[in-house]
Amino acid sequence: MDISDKFPTEIRRYLPHGFKDEVGVWFVLPLNDIDPDRCGVITLNKWLREQEWYPAKFESILWFGDDGVGNLLGWVPEKSSAILWNPADGCEYWYSGEIAAVWAFIRNNYE
Repeated sequence: MDISDKFPTEIRRYLPHGFKDEVGVWFVLPLNDIDPDRCGVITLNKWLREQEWYPAKFESILWFGDDGVGNLLGWVPEKSSAILWNPADGCEYWYSGEIAAVWAFIRNNYE
């Protein structure tokens, strides 16, 4: 099974090309790297898990996007929910909910 099969339909429908809603915001990154400055879903997940600081409790989270300012979008399979997380926040994410709700939260300037 490849990593894209683990995401819900709402995310999978944008793979392999990704979903860029506005400048700097990739609600769904491309599945594979598209240039040296933009890693894809596969590289992002691999790279995060290789970092010493990566929280062990996030091991099951599948990362699929970013908001362009350092926050990452992840899918939590066991909760069937999306999260918004900044690596500087350690083991805590600061927003969770349905995928569309997380995207709306970002679109609405985090309100």
